[in-house]
Amino acid sequence: AYAMALDGALWRGAAQLHATSVTPAIALWIQGLWASLLVVTNSFNTLLLGVGLSMVVIGSLTVSSLFWFRRTDPHGGSYRAWLYPWLPGLYLASSAVVIYVQLRDALFPATGGLTWEKLAPLGGLVVVAGAWLGHALWRRSRRGGRQPA
Repeated sequence: AYAMALDGALWRGAAQLHATSVTPAIALWIQGLWASLLVVTNSFNTLLLGVGLSMVVIGSLTVSSLFWFRRTDPHGGSYRAWLYPWLPGLYLASSAVVIYVQLRDALFPATGGLTWEKLAPLGGLVVVAGAWLGHALWRRSRRGGRQPA
């Protein structure tokens, strides 16, 4: 919340630091209230299920960017990884299996039919896609519709 407020994506007051402790007290209160709401409404488990698949997808995109940067780097080695390309490749392969299983279980549950909890991983992906789109639109509006030079 603090970093988002500094970036202008959240209320600017959340970026204020406490006078004596020099911590982002307002941002911490916002996050604490949000976490309390999740616990009180008993929706933490659903949130965790929704976030899990999104984290695997985002982690896979991050690791796959290593292959892109190594290919396009004019210096040919600024981006390093231990046991490259085998270890990042193993990570991506295992992530693909996890993503497949999560999507299969969400779309075609073995028991009990479709429930909100079983659809939570798909909801997490929708939230991430919506956040990405919203951020892209917000950045574009702040630039006044101009493309960077």
